[in-house]
Amino acid sequence: MLASFRLTVTDSKIINGKGLLISNITRDGSPGFIKRGERVYNLIGKIYNKPTRETIHIGENQHIYDCRGIFMNHSFDPTTRIDERNVVAVKDIFDGDELTFNYNETEINMACPFDVSGVNVSGLSTNTD
Repeated sequence: MLASFRLTVTDSKIINGKGLLISNITRDGSPGFIKRGERVYNLIGKIYNKPTRETIHIGENQHIYDCRGIFMNHSFDPTTRIDERNVVAVKDIFDGDELTFNYNETEINMACPFDVSGVNVSGLSTNTD
């Protein structure tokens, strides 16, 4: 049976800003967790053909603006990955964990690249020059 849970936008545990935290995880009415490999939720929202600062790459020339996904921060040790419109757990996720994904594994030619401790986060470049 799938877990039920609550997603909350709150102060991030990993950056100075907001993040998407998961809480109240239950399975069959008992406290539980999201299992590695399990779909956490589906991204829903307007699709754009070019990336913006707040969109998530979901397919060729498809970038979705999901009102919860905009708060999923980058991590080199993420809790989830993006598989088309699915947010999938890459490790067991417990109450209070922040949902994150590695932008370098999903995003194509990010609109707003940045550095983390000297490591460039710019997505998968499709430039051929």
